[in-house]
Amino acid sequence: MSNSETRVKVNVYLCKYHKTVNPVSRHIISSYSTCSFVSTIELEELVSILGEEAVAILRRNFEIDISDNEIVSKIINRSISENEYLKLSLD
Repeated sequence: MSNSETRVKVNVYLCKYHKTVNPVSRHIISSYSTCSFVSTIELEELVSILGEEAVAILRRNFEIDISDNEIVSKIINRSISENEYLKLSLD
């Protein structure tokens, strides 16, 4: 990796999925997620946590969602609930 690439920052967001119940059968209301900024982490650090394949997806799509509790706890030092996930984003 080049020296400039080791300093790439990745924004970490904690997101919560909210499922909505459709009030009337013909009206569809989609579920949604709310996200809040948690921290930043260097891209180089994520390679050892996520692996090359997931980091390649992050580079290609500029974001990736992580719901694996073991990986999440390595990134933010806490576990997540069933309706939560991390969004990693390159800006």
